[in-house]
Amino acid sequence: AGRFAAKEAVLKALGRGLFQGIAPYDILVGRAPDGAPRVELHGSAATAAPGVSVLVSITHKGDAVAAVALTIPLGSRDAPGAHRMRDGRRDI
Repeated sequence: AGRFAAKEAVLKALGRGLFQGIAPYDILVGRAPDGAPRVELHGSAATAAPGVSVLVSITHKGDAVAAVALTIPLGSRDAPGAHRMRDGRRDI
């Protein structure tokens, strides 16, 4: 249920809904090496969102699940892979 919620959140972050031009199987939700959820866009999803990276957060409580997704332009100082330096600046 968590991965489905994450895919739905990604679709909304991309300005789409279910069955609105992006196939759900083109949004892959997996885990990064640190265990955090990770999103990969392929096919129709990648075509609909060129130049963006997607961050997602998933939470579970009993039978309830929620997910939030955020799109970030590639090359942005807040993009995934950016690292905060000791003086507070970010280095990508």
